[in-house]
Amino acid sequence: MLGKKMDCLLRLLSTDNTRLAAYAGCSESNFSRLKSGSRLPSRDSTTVRRFAEALYSCAADNAMTGELASFVGAADDQKETVCSAVTDWLFSDDIDPSQFDRLGYDPAAFGDKLNSAMDLAGISNSRLARYSNVDPSYISRMRSGKRMPKNNPELIDKLCEVIVLRAAELGRGEALCKLMDAAPEMLPAEQSRQLAAWLYDRSSSSELLLVKKLISNITVADSWAGARLPSFDEIADESILNEKADTYQGIDGIRRAVIRFLGGTAFSGGELILYSDQSMAWMQHDYLPVWAALMRECLNRGVRIKIIHNISRSPSEMISAVSSWLPLYMSGMIEPYYCPLSRGELFGVTLYLSVGRALIESISVKGDDKNALYRYITDPAQLAVREGELLDLLSSSRPLLRLERGASKPDGIISEYEQDNICICTTGSTAAVVKRSEPAITFTFNHPNMVSAIQAYIKGMKER
Repeated sequence: MLGKKMDCLLRLLSTDNTRLAAYAGCSESNFSRLKSGSRLPSRDSTTVRRFAEALYSCAADNAMTGELASFVGAADDQKETVCSAVTDWLFSDDIDPSQFDRLGYDPAAFGDKLNSAMDLAGISNSRLARYSNVDPSYISRMRSGKRMPKNNPELIDKLCEVIVLRAAELGRGEALCKLMDAAPEMLPAEQSRQLAAWLYDRSSSSELLLVKKLISNITVADSWAGARLPSFDEIADESILNEKADTYQGIDGIRRAVIRFLGGTAFSGGELILYSDQSMAWMQHDYLPVWAALMRECLNRGVRIKIIHNISRSPSEMISAVSSWLPLYMSGMIEPYYCPLSRGELFGVTLYLSVGRALIESISVKGDDKNALYRYITDPAQLAVREGELLDLLSSSRPLLRLERGASKPDGIISEYEQDNICICTTGSTAAVVKRSEPAITFTFNHPNMVSAIQAYIKGMKER
């Protein structure tokens, strides 16, 4: 138990044995033996005292004495008080197990938070990897929840520093602080330390985090509409636009097919009707700016878009999708719907129709996205059949959200929460996020999953 507690305190400060031994002026093996259980000291031993004092020094250097004091139940953040409380905490049998859960290793939760921070800061895997001196694939694995740096505080420090600086460049430093529940007046170095601690903190559920991300994105929605994206000319390579392929396979295949599909639609104009209940993982991370640039070009050239969401998507999928679409919703040319009909559990379907011009169609076994085949259809007869089917689906669908210029709260509010210039409220069947700062905007959500997630967010924020 002593080793587990020591590890918990190290993670709280995002540090390790090597760093702490340097503070203590002793060998790293002294603390390693304590953690492994090969040495069982008394609470009054020199090694325990050195550990507590080194821990405090590390916290002081990183402006985290308050966090350390609060965690171990110290009455104040003075050195003598905190070191005594650390020793008591290490040797106490009366410890709340949730403290360990809060700082436990959870790659999925870590990935969700890293995604939110990177998306808000508008930084890609490749850019973060380049400035942090790691392979982009490692960033990708962290974001997907497959990897989590456990004993590399130097890497976490660098990742957080790059994200904070990038957010500041884009004028999103305050939004990043809101995402972390941090004071907006924090200096960049303090933001980096706070971000590192927040990434490892499991006290917030991923759903609460996603709603917080959605609200942060709404706060800066207008500035995101002008975000720097790859140029359309750079993406819409003629060799792709002029392809004659009938099929594409896997993640790389759907990405290439979408460039051909949206790029061609931008040139030809018209209307898009989009439906998919397959995993949207192919659209995330490095490909997201490409997709956003293609969509924005379509909108700039007058293409109207109708998208049908499936009610079976989890709240996290729904919130992530809406967050990704927010800057494009601002154009007023996208009509989002959701279909209340239940989807199947064996197969996933994608139907992306550019009316009268082209169709991307796929039916694949759930979870087998890497091998999915995507048909690219241009035959007029087949396009007409699919258009009829999608219009039938639209007739069974309901509006996902409504965007209004101006601040307008709904009638019949049953729960409400205010933060800064944002009001979040729910009725029995809708949820609204009202941005009061200029330009004032009201987003009203109708999807049950969205409404329940926002209700949970309000409850969670009020209980803090």
